[in-house]
This record gives sequence, C-alpha cells and structure tokens, in this order.
Amino acid sequence: MPVSAADPSFDPPVGPSGDWADLVQQRAVTATRQDLVLPRDLLRALDRMALQCCAQKQGQGKSPGRGVSALFTGPRGTGKTLAAEVLAHEAGLDFRRIGLSRLINRQIGETEKNLARLFAAGAALLLFDEADALFARRGEVAGAQDRFANGAADYLLRRLDDYSGIVILTADTRSHLDSAFQRRLGFILDFPFPDPAQRAAIWRRIFPPDTPVEGLDPERLARLPLTGADIRDIARSSAMLAAEEGQPVRMAHLLRAAVRQCARLNLTIDLTAIARP
Repeated sequence: MPVSAADPSFDPPVGPSGDWADLVQQRAVTATRQDLVLPRDLLRALDRMALQCCAQKQGQGKSPGRGVSALFTGPRGTGKTLAAEVLAHEAGLDFRRIGLSRLINRQIGETEKNLARLFAAGAALLLFDEADALFARRGEVAGAQDRFANGAADYLLRRLDDYSGIVILTADTRSHLDSAFQRRLGFILDFPFPDPAQRAAIWRRIFPPDTPVEGLDPERLARLPLTGADIRDIARSSAMLAAEEGQPVRMAHLLRAAVRQCARLNLTIDLTAIARP
C-alpha cells in the first residue's frame, strides 16, 4: 500500500540546505507603515498581528514554537502583498513569496515535498499568493485528483501548527478556502477597494520626492476607481512618458498612462473624470 500524504506519520524528505530557492521569490523589503493607505480598523488589526509576531520572535507567544498565520482577502492591488512586506520588515524576517506554479506538482506527494522544503528552510514570512488555487475547499474523494488536493491540504494544516515563522495566504475572497484552514488561522483580514479619500492619499505620496511634477490634482485623480497597484503602474508609466519628453509629470501624462493601463487590464473607466477640472 503506497504511503499517503494524509497519514500523520508521513513527513516528506527534505533536500540539502537552500534547496527551496526555486519555489520562491525572495527579496529584501524596505516597506514601512507609512507606505500603507488602509482603513483605520485594518491598520489596527495589522498592529495586533505585528505585536504577536514580535512576541513570538521573543519567545513570549501563547504557544511556544507556534508561528503566526493569517489570511488576507480582497481584490487584486488592494495592498495585501505590501502589508505582508511591512510585517516581514518589522519582524526582521526574510520575505518569501511562493510561486504556486512551481509549488504545485500533480504527482502524488510531490506538492507535500515542496511544502516540506519551504517549512524546513528556517523561520521567514511565507506568502502564498492566490491561495484558493491550492487550499480550496476539500470535498468528497471522487478520484485521484481529489486525493492529491486533500493530501496537500492536510499536510499544510499540520505544518501550520509548528512553524515558527509567519504564514500568510492571500485570496480574492475567503468563500472558496477550506473552512479548516480558516479555523486554524490566527487572523483573517479583509482588504477593501480603496475609497476616494484613500485613493487621493495614495496619489499624494505615489511619486518619490525627487520626481519633477507640475499641476497634479490628487482629488481629481482620485475620481478614477483604481486600486493602489493600478495607481502605482500609472504613475510609473506617466513618469516614463514625461522623461521621454524632458518635462515634469503633468496631468496630461497621467491621462495617457491611465488610458494605457485601462486598455491593458480591459477596464471600462470614464477617464473624462480627470480630463476636466
């Protein structure tokens, strides 16, 4: 009888030290709280999570050896990854973003082996983007694929209990995630679409201080229903357009960049909202 990943005694072998880099995007993070533009209650929840991270690192956690786990939900570009980077920076942990395309392996037991490599690589902040693709609701076993998915989910649940770092799952919505995961997670934080006041705040701080700008109107720009990630991309594109013309960044550059961004994302947005005062 083959060994099952759901068997409590199953612990996949781990490769040599450092044999996990192919599964992650690891980079130094410098993001701080000042980079976050979020509702006040969400910032307070992040404060509580940061305090627990610090207590765990100092060995003062409620459960010695247990790390911190969370689910961040919300539309693309609403600050989930940025918030995770801030937590990693504040906790002094490496930030490792998991590439699910490399993590998931359709051969029985291989995904569990990949997870084992990640958890054995030392304490870090592990960010599983689009977690509902891997940790969806476990259903009735109707075939080999169902047994594969359920086995990987069971294995991760067991590892969450004794990992000493931080594990964050991100998803557009919590409704598709397995309820057992949600019960095991210490925090579930919902990242909403930014309102006009938050969008204006993002526009005010989106350009570095040394970027030459002229005549920008954050309140007019905030009329566009965009996420923080969309605003960042438009700002970068507009800065390139302005640099090509040897000019400071103006509203005209932002309008052209917004047109490109909306076309790229297939968004239907009334851009006349910023074309007029």
